[in-house]
Amino acid sequence: MPHAHYHTSAFLGRSYFSVLTLILVDYATVSLISVPPSECKSDAAPAPVCNDASTTRFAFLSESRIVELGTPEMAYEQTNAVVDYYEEFALHREDSTQKILKDLKKVQRQWRTLGVRSGREGKEANEKLRLIEKALQAFQSDESRHTYDESLKQAPKAIKSEKKTDWINESWKYYFVGDNGPAKIAATKARSTENDNPQCYVVSAWVELAEAWGSDAEKRQTYRKAKEFADESYVLDLQKEHVADVNFARGVCFRAIGQHTNAIECFLRALQEANPFTFCDIAWRAAESYTILREYEKAVDICLIALKIGAEIEDNILLHKVYQSCYATLEAKCLHFRYSVDDITQAYEGKRLKESDVVNSLNDFCSMRSHITNQHVPPHMMPKLSGFIEAHIGRLELIEQRITAIKNAPSDELANTDHLKPGEPPSVNILLWSLGIAALIGIAAYSSGDNTLYTGLIFPLIGVLGYFTVLQNHDQDTSKYEKACRDARAAQKEARAAQGRARSLGAVEIKVLEDQLREMKMDIEPN
Repeated sequence: MPHAHYHTSAFLGRSYFSVLTLILVDYATVSLISVPPSECKSDAAPAPVCNDASTTRFAFLSESRIVELGTPEMAYEQTNAVVDYYEEFALHREDSTQKILKDLKKVQRQWRTLGVRSGREGKEANEKLRLIEKALQAFQSDESRHTYDESLKQAPKAIKSEKKTDWINESWKYYFVGDNGPAKIAATKARSTENDNPQCYVVSAWVELAEAWGSDAEKRQTYRKAKEFADESYVLDLQKEHVADVNFARGVCFRAIGQHTNAIECFLRALQEANPFTFCDIAWRAAESYTILREYEKAVDICLIALKIGAEIEDNILLHKVYQSCYATLEAKCLHFRYSVDDITQAYEGKRLKESDVVNSLNDFCSMRSHITNQHVPPHMMPKLSGFIEAHIGRLELIEQRITAIKNAPSDELANTDHLKPGEPPSVNILLWSLGIAALIGIAAYSSGDNTLYTGLIFPLIGVLGYFTVLQNHDQDTSKYEKACRDARAAQKEARAAQGRARSLGAVEIKVLEDQLREMKMDIEPN
């Protein structure tokens, strides 16, 4: 089957909607090749891809003939020999069966990319895939592995061919399983034996990228070396037979050294020749560079195009990378604050989070929801995108409700009751003086026998009555004041309770949505 070429040279100059239409029309005229993708760790390369996909079908050979098995110098008589899968795929004999299975699936993912190449390289890749299928059966359990190991011990040794070692494939073999030391040595031999082959420098660039470690200065030095190899491959590709591979590698090198504009230019050139699998693998990296450059719309659109083109690719790891890049871009564009459920209230009350931040974030996510809906992404690809956006919208709506509740919550300031506070109670001296005067008047009247003196008692009695009247009024005022104080404290308590409810409004729901979003953005374990 011929493989589709995606002419995206106008990617930068045209609107993404036009480019998207052109790509989809071109893509609809040919049949897609459904091939599971490579391992998609950050800046881990798939094996190179060629433009001709006419050899994607397996070349099943008769069991009686001698066939090539990966490294061109080795051939085996299938009727007698047992293929050493450990050697063939750089597996470690001391590893557990589970680890070997994981490595084999990883290698399978990588070789499936090579399976779309043409000519001898394509046949070798397809033969590798056939062997991997058999190896997966051999290592499907500890029991089957034991049987295979015993047969390997008893089998005759492989018959060596006169062909030269294909050091490019040898380098890829070790690179695929993360054994970068041997991969680097094989790449060096490839450059010495085929120094005019761009693929020697492509694999060398990827190996150097994988070898980057240590301090920032050491990493930069390694990245520069990788870029030198990628540049060499670019210069040597005179016939433009390796456009996707060469520009993919150069783009990743530019990306590693922080030259994202140059990286995007290379990625876009690679996309013109990329098959669906490689298109997705390049697109998520290009999206990350667009995001760093704050070209969010282009980042989202290239992810959407990748999801359309890769709609039939059965590889969760690769597609998850595309989704992740799209998620990161959506948050970079739409989310104007980074506070979690535990910090929202404090940030708002501390004036670090504005209500406008929430409103603008909500509006931007709603706008992107409409945009993505209008791009006609295949229905089975939409749930993850729409789920991510809806989770953000739901979270922002709850945060908005919380802020509104905080604004509308009653004040917890204690009501002023000082105006109700009674004065000092009447002095008891008034009572004592009144009683004393009354006693003196009474004694005087009794002693003198002058009854008229008793009329003088009216004045101290008035004083006594006045004292008790004032005392009663004071007691009433005191009761009113104490009640007002109790009511004020009760209102304050209720206000604080209302504020507490407002500050924690939707806490459970927001936490659930945040956990959901965090899970969606997590890397998935390669199978």
